[in-house]
Amino acid sequence: MIYGIFVFVLAALVVYMGAHQYNRYLVEQGIHKSTTPADFEAFRFINTEISDNKKFLIQLATTINVVVGTDSGVWIPSFTDKQVEVDFTDFANPKSYEILNLYLEVAKDSQDTEALKELYCDYDVGYIFFGSRKSSSDSMQKEELEGNSNFEKIYDNGASIFMIKAQECD
Repeated sequence: MIYGIFVFVLAALVVYMGAHQYNRYLVEQGIHKSTTPADFEAFRFINTEISDNKKFLIQLATTINVVVGTDSGVWIPSFTDKQVEVDFTDFANPKSYEILNLYLEVAKDSQDTEALKELYCDYDVGYIFFGSRKSSSDSMQKEELEGNSNFEKIYDNGASIFMIKAQECD
């Protein structure tokens, strides 16, 4: 009997915590306002002007207990057939941790050429996408990439796309 009550309370707690995290996700995602016409124009630009298969680094919320995209960049695979990083974080896969750590290094210091080189060469990331609606929890700041010699802004209409300048791969 005690065991049954314990299991019930534990299950209720798990459901409550899951619902709480999902609500935080919805708030961070801005689910009703994450994509604007400017973002769809950026997707059109990606489809017509970017012919290589380099991946897009998208904005992430790293201030909450889950890793989620925070702007319209999460829709790139659906509207452009291009891949994004960090897409789905599989916590059982060491690669997920590696790419997330590289993302955080570049977010902290956009001049970190070693992290950029690893993203470019090992993970095939060639672009950084900023959606038109900025989230308060974005880890990477667009202003830090402007004027940085490692990046070239190739699109800006509210949504922005930066190209990572070619890195010398070993």
